[in-house]
Amino acid sequence: MPKGVLNLVHGGRDCVDALLTHPRVKAISFVGSTPVARHIFETGTRHGKRVQSNGGAKNFVFLMPDADVENSVRGVVEGAYGCAGERCMAASTAVVIGDAAKKVLPSLVEAARAI
Repeated sequence: MPKGVLNLVHGGRDCVDALLTHPRVKAISFVGSTPVARHIFETGTRHGKRVQSNGGAKNFVFLMPDADVENSVRGVVEGAYGCAGERCMAASTAVVIGDAAKKVLPSLVEAARAI
């Protein structure tokens, strides 16, 4: 990647607000608490930025159309329900891409109901 394409910036509210309002910052991505995600989304979009703001989210699992159904379902169930979901790598959000919904979701629903 060319220099400056991706930047990680750590800081408090002043730093965040500076990024959200700066005209040279084109996009913001955030994962964290719902109140902060709401602030980032509202402020960033009001200033014309592309904003990805995931409140209350932890770890995403992406299920692609060519996914191995059995392994995918097992991975999602173990990630979401293993240790009662109380671990830092708990898969809190599954994103189903395209035709994966037809293939994976029925088995995933069945597995969740069986718990």
